[in-house]
Amino acid sequence: MSKVSSRLRADWNIDRFEMRTPDGQTSIIENAGSIVLNRGGQGVQTFTAALAHAGQATETQFVWDNTGHTVSIKSSENEPRKVWIIVKSTKA
Repeated sequence: MSKVSSRLRADWNIDRFEMRTPDGQTSIIENAGSIVLNRGGQGVQTFTAALAHAGQATETQFVWDNTGHTVSIKSSENEPRKVWIIVKSTKA
């Protein structure tokens, strides 16, 4: 897989969200929302009610950067950076 461009502009559907805790528990949510990566390291993430806090869909602004196989998203100063692993990448 080639490096994801830092000039990337992309709309991603989150087909499957999987979270693993340090104690070995796994939670899986299908069709969890979307992520829009705008050029210049800015973007918006929208999560469905199954993934969002308080059972409501949320839309959050963020900044992002990347490596060859991951995109790191930072949505606020109080939250840790979320790292998304690129499993499959195709042109629409």
